Amino acid sequence: MVALALAVGYALAHEGPLGWDEAVYAGHARQLATGLVAPGWQIYRPPGLPVIGTLAAPFGFTDLSLRVLTAALGFGALGIAWLMTRRLWGSSMAAVAVLLAAIGSPIVLVQLSLFHDDLPSVGLLLGLMLVLWVQFEGERGPNRWLLAAAPLAAAAFYVRYGTLVAIGGIGLTSVLLWHRPMRGHPRLLAGTVGLAALLFAPHVIYAISATGSPLGIVRAAVVVADSSGSLTALRHYVAWLGGSIAGRTGSLLIVIGLLWAGTSLARSIWTRTISPPERACLWLGIPAVITVVGLVLVSHAERRYVLFPLFLALIVGGGGVAAGWTRLKSMVEARGRLPIGRVAVGIVFLLVVVGVSLGVIRSVRTGTEQADASAWVAEAGRAIRADSAGPCLVASALTPIMTWYSRCDAVQMGPSRATGLLQKPFAGRIYLVFTAIDQTQVSSSTVASYRALVTGPPTMSFPVGPPARAEVYRLTP
Repeated sequence: MVALALAVGYALAHEGPLGWDEAVYAGHARQLATGLVAPGWQIYRPPGLPVIGTLAAPFGFTDLSLRVLTAALGFGALGIAWLMTRRLWGSSMAAVAVLLAAIGSPIVLVQLSLFHDDLPSVGLLLGLMLVLWVQFEGERGPNRWLLAAAPLAAAAFYVRYGTLVAIGGIGLTSVLLWHRPMRGHPRLLAGTVGLAALLFAPHVIYAISATGSPLGIVRAAVVVADSSGSLTALRHYVAWLGGSIAGRTGSLLIVIGLLWAGTSLARSIWTRTISPPERACLWLGIPAVITVVGLVLVSHAERRYVLFPLFLALIVGGGGVAAGWTRLKSMVEARGRLPIGRVAVGIVFLLVVVGVSLGVIRSVRTGTEQADASAWVAEAGRAIRADSAGPCLVASALTPIMTWYSRCDAVQMGPSRATGLLQKPFAGRIYLVFTAIDQTQVSSSTVASYRALVTGPPTMSFPVGPPARAEVYRLTP
């Protein structure tokens, strides 16, 4: 973990400018704390991450201060995954294997250095599952700590609306596994459900007032996310799994988990009995499957969307490692070759650590190279801020990013908006920003309509190398 912290610290120090989503959430966090304008916030975005981002206020709202917050929460998610594996399988070896696989996951490494809500929400969901498991599978039965499930579920939802499917899957699995002890503690269960309803009520009230429906905001989020077909999304996830999602170590652990869980559950069906490890497989597997199905049905494919089922699959793999490790120890002890067995396991463990370390180094190096290639975006925004020396307005195809770095009000380039840009009086300077990637955000005809507003050379230019460049035109003196 120390080596990972050093690698992530290096990545944070050398990370490039904020991306689109990062800038939207960062700008809203800054607006909540300082009142500085942050256009572009949409109702379908959850408020949790900007609220977390306000904690950066004492340190100044910088890329680093915000990303450190989510990096810390990401490390918390890794810690909870380790603890959950240790609790479910009772094996330190399994917990270390899951931690190494998670650290070696390319998508986890990427998200650790970004101001995104995915890893923080994973930590909250895993915390929710751990609390429920301890409460219902513990020797003493559920107690008042069960009430903690309500704020964990609500926090996960407010941090990322997309966790609603996962929360539903966790709730359904809880009822399937523990309906009997639930009936034995009606007051405690009613208190937990009531507290959850109370915590979700502000969202429901706001959704009704803003959209006319308690599910209006969730539907808006679904409409934005559902931009590709289910089969297309599924093909992407399958293609990405071994390379840019789980990585080699993670893929191996998932295969081990699937084989072991499948064998265990088949034996359970055959014998009509269910042991604690098999209950743990169901506890992990059902929410994972429900989440994946929900993502495929209502969302375009993005690697970070499957972080929660990825962690659950890795923890199932930890169960396979725990079972295999127990069996290996018994075999070695029976043959009287325990030292040789330990040496062999130690060699395998060392090879895994070396492989994971090389993967971390490779990911950090790739991220640094990408950061150098996109530094021009931040440079353009900061140059506008220095040039404006007061109120300013920026028209750009990268509105949230330019707003974050320039601290100007902004207008997103759009059809028929160019003609009205100079018609409304504005007590400040107005800028147009053109980049080499504008046409990935807006149409070429829209860009051309804004190009028609300028004559002469750009006020500022940032040629960093093709295709990374930016041209800034000041339209008012």
